[in-house]
Amino acid sequence: MGATNYAVLGGLQLHRPPKGDAIPMPSSISPATDLQGTLPVADMIQPLSSRSLFWKARHLQQDDAVLHIPFLFWLVETCRPAILVDLGLGSSVSYFAYCQASERTACSTQCFGLHTGEKDGAGIPDAVRVQSEEYYEDVSSLVDGPAAADPARFRDGSVDLMHIDLNAGDAPISEVDHWLGKLSERAVIVLHGTKDVTDNAMRRALVQSLCTDRQSMRFDHGKGLTAILYGPKQQERLKRLAELDLGDPGHSEVRQVFTRLGRAHAFEQRVRDADEVEQGLLKQLRDAETRLDEIKSENEQTRTALEEAKSAYEERTRVIGELQARLFDKEQERAAENFVEAKKQIEALEKDRKTANAERDEAKKETQRWKEAAKAAEARAATANTKLSQETQAREKLEQAHAALSDRLSEAETTIAHQKQENEADAASRQRALDDIKAQLDKARADVSEAQELRFFETAALTRMAEDSHQKLEAIRADLTARQTVRDALNGAEIERFRAGLSDRALRQAYARSGMPDLKTQIKALHDAAEFDGTWYQTTYPDVSASEHDPAEHYLRFGAREGRNPGPAFDTMSYYLANPDVARAGWNALVHFQLFGRDEGRALTPSVSSRNTP
Repeated sequence: MGATNYAVLGGLQLHRPPKGDAIPMPSSISPATDLQGTLPVADMIQPLSSRSLFWKARHLQQDDAVLHIPFLFWLVETCRPAILVDLGLGSSVSYFAYCQASERTACSTQCFGLHTGEKDGAGIPDAVRVQSEEYYEDVSSLVDGPAAADPARFRDGSVDLMHIDLNAGDAPISEVDHWLGKLSERAVIVLHGTKDVTDNAMRRALVQSLCTDRQSMRFDHGKGLTAILYGPKQQERLKRLAELDLGDPGHSEVRQVFTRLGRAHAFEQRVRDADEVEQGLLKQLRDAETRLDEIKSENEQTRTALEEAKSAYEERTRVIGELQARLFDKEQERAAENFVEAKKQIEALEKDRKTANAERDEAKKETQRWKEAAKAAEARAATANTKLSQETQAREKLEQAHAALSDRLSEAETTIAHQKQENEADAASRQRALDDIKAQLDKARADVSEAQELRFFETAALTRMAEDSHQKLEAIRADLTARQTVRDALNGAEIERFRAGLSDRALRQAYARSGMPDLKTQIKALHDAAEFDGTWYQTTYPDVSASEHDPAEHYLRFGAREGRNPGPAFDTMSYYLANPDVARAGWNALVHFQLFGRDEGRALTPSVSSRNTP
């Protein structure tokens, strides 16, 4: 029992004669002789005169918990808990022992059996429910399913006694932490199956955590049972029992009391089982004797009937012999008459048979013709249905393609109009710049005329300024022309692809003719390019976000032709001006640079000479 053992229970008045509902006490226990003369021990064990130790258990079955029924009776009588919880309801023997003790002590205890169903995978057995309702309707409440694992139905600090069967599976053990807050200050936890928990880490950890720094009482008979004084305010009787260590006066006697009283319950259970078996065998014997008498009576009746049947059979045999003789004579007479008639009937039947065979053959041929015609009709119907389905699908696809192309046409017209407006605005801006340069040139020439009297080197300097201005003007004109050529080439290529896009097949052919990959491949190339920045593109051109287009797809379809840049590190028009063949081919600038231009070493900006060569 270790450092926490049995006290408070000694001093049994075992010489009391057993009552009708009490079990007999083994005569070998004699506290008067074992403990006499030790006043502190006698005072400590006086409460063992409690009647509960000798109550006769109402519910017994083959279960290890039977060995601990006397202690459970005594514990309920001593603690008188207000609320008792059997977590897991592993053994109905323990639970009904608590219920019986609660009923006998009349202490208003409410017992709750919470069944998780882990051990047997089913609900509360019907037999357990019937016993609960029949004997303990006022004190017992059985809870099944998810509600059994929910402690929220109990107030904090309301549970005075909690029983856990460690052999009922791990589910109740895993729920213990949720229940500790529900235990009262005088709570006691009873763990059944604590004799050997070394093979299960979860059970071993639970026993260690609950017993650490707390008094407990351990009984090792059977599978073992440990009662832990969990709350700080405990009954004095429980505390004194828990303080009784191995070797203290009364320790062995208390162990013997509970062990032998428990074995008495187990012995009574085996006697009950033997009585039930004996009664069953006696009933089977009586049933067999009754059946034997019935069989004997049936045999006598059968023998009588057999004799009567034998006499009737002999009479019947005689009558049949006479009738057979007379029948033979008659048959001989009628045989000659029937032979001629039978021959005629046979000939007629043979004729009918031939006729029926001919009709049957003709019917088979007709049936075969109908089957072949039906198969041909079914084949024609199946072909017609297939064609109709294909035509319907083709018509639906054409209607969808027509609607999509109509939308694309409207979008392309809008884009071209917008592009045209931008081109016109850009041309007007370039023209204004050209006019400003002309004005500056005229002003410079006027200044030259006014300054003819200046020195020769000043005249030469002004001449160079005029020539530089003229070169800048020509460069701007060439740049405008080149940009317009690029825009025209891009718009022409886009319109050609749009017209070819009246069908997916024609669009793919148009891309193939221009040497371009499909739309999906081009969009992937944009996403792979380090120069493409979708966030920058949407921020720089807010109308892209409003159009709900993907930035890469918008730049591919519209942005490049509109002169927009895919990111701060790439100038679309500069790449087209530096590589006019890309614009004429209708390639997207960044797509071409990502797929080919980078590897070919293409220039990102045009040189001075290329600006003058559209």
